[in-house]
Amino acid sequence: MDYRRLAESVMQSMDDMRPIWDWLAKRIMPRQSDVLNWVSTPASKRKAEHTSAAAEACSTLASSFNTYITPSGQKWCKFVTPDSFASEKHEIWYANATDVTLDELARSKFYAEKYEMDLDRCLFGTGCLFCDGWHNDKLHFRHIPIGTYGIAENIDRDVDTLCRSFQYTAHQAVSRFGTKNLPQDILQAYERPEERLTRKFEFWHLVTPRKEYTLPNGENNVPPRNRKFASVYLYAGGNRPIVEESGYHEFPYLVTRFLNWGNNVWGYPPAYKCFDELNRNIKLDRAQDILTDLQVYPRILQAAEQVGEIDFRAGGRTVVDASLEAPNLPREWLTGGRIESAIERQQNIERRLQAAFYVPCLQVISTIDREMTAAEVHARQEEKIVACSPTYSLYCSDFSTLMTRVFAVLYRVGKYNTSKATQPPELKVPTADGEHFGIRTPKITYHGKINQAINQAEKNSLDYALASIGNYTQLTGDSSCLDIVNTDKLVRYTLDNAGAPAEIYHTSTEVQGIRKKRDEERNAALQLQLAQAANQGSQALRNTK
Repeated sequence: MDYRRLAESVMQSMDDMRPIWDWLAKRIMPRQSDVLNWVSTPASKRKAEHTSAAAEACSTLASSFNTYITPSGQKWCKFVTPDSFASEKHEIWYANATDVTLDELARSKFYAEKYEMDLDRCLFGTGCLFCDGWHNDKLHFRHIPIGTYGIAENIDRDVDTLCRSFQYTAHQAVSRFGTKNLPQDILQAYERPEERLTRKFEFWHLVTPRKEYTLPNGENNVPPRNRKFASVYLYAGGNRPIVEESGYHEFPYLVTRFLNWGNNVWGYPPAYKCFDELNRNIKLDRAQDILTDLQVYPRILQAAEQVGEIDFRAGGRTVVDASLEAPNLPREWLTGGRIESAIERQQNIERRLQAAFYVPCLQVISTIDREMTAAEVHARQEEKIVACSPTYSLYCSDFSTLMTRVFAVLYRVGKYNTSKATQPPELKVPTADGEHFGIRTPKITYHGKINQAINQAEKNSLDYALASIGNYTQLTGDSSCLDIVNTDKLVRYTLDNAGAPAEIYHTSTEVQGIRKKRDEERNAALQLQLAQAANQGSQALRNTK
């Protein structure tokens, strides 16, 4: 495969989006270089081009994905055994794998790098996170900034090809790739002390599926060039020589879109629907600055002969000739702007900006009538959550790609080999030649607050149905209709929806033991009652004689 031409075509896919991304970044969240340029500009020439209201709304939305879907320190996801292998021993093993995974994510820079990805997703519509695998006894993650990579999709609209641009100094390039395949300009810079640590060179990293590969994802000894995804590093200068070719078992990049955007491979930015409001808000900010300056430092109209004779300092005294009293000079001039109108209009615009970033949907209901029932509270929360549920559902779907990668990486380095749970042998998938094996990928469920709120709609319908059945059985006295309901699964479903931890559940063996003991106690109590009744009957018979 011609990796050079493929990398060039993928990198060109972002060119059409650059104007939109630059426009959004400048007005909502300026990049570091933009901020530094603005600060270095003389105050008299500075021109505000961004709005803090949109920046705050974007940050609030980005934080919600951490708070409501992947909260650090909480059990926000769960590995679930495939349906065809559902059994108690599988559940125990996958539950242990979940605990190990969350602990390893907490040890890494996952949450910090993921927040940067969430900011990109909420601002530009697309975010990217790189899971580089296992190095130095921990997982490695890196946020890939927007505008540095191109992407392509497979037939299912999942991103399976990515090429990103990054820079290394000569020292970093030699440390990473060695000297065998590096071009001469990098090697020469490496030999010069004044350039080794300072001069930077651009590289590309291309990851794309291979047509032929060895299937398993469960072993480390599969040659890199036989793995499912090709990993190719190219030097971006000259004729773009390949400096390293390797491979991944799983796609190592998480690319998540805020919303799908028609046939566009990139995600839909939430601010795209309020471009006009952004410009108006910036203009109103400038207008308010001018009006505020006029109120604090009003324009002064004075006679020509008064120049240099008036003391404008606070508490200053000016001696005025009687002849100047008639013209009423000096006096304020053209300071009649109404700042109240500007403030009111800006507040309306900021509300529309917040709505574009779903801020009203994320705000906690702080003013609830004390007489409001729990059902009414849930209904109000459900109404807010449903409005923004599409982007959260898409986020969870995209995120499963990363969690599958993390699961496989930790499995290959043996992190799941603990004394708490023994791996069931049937989870291994052997190859046709019998030389390698893979691991069955688990299902992934999420238990953050947003997912609980989305599931609450389904649970409310279930509660209503059970209440109707309860009313029926109470009126008729016929409880046989409840035989159709598996109460064990009903209780398990309720607890799972509430995000209950796995350790609170009894195993099936423990449940059988509890029920057997309860039946024995019930039978013993019944036997005691019968014995007491028989004894009382015998006593009564003797008394009659």
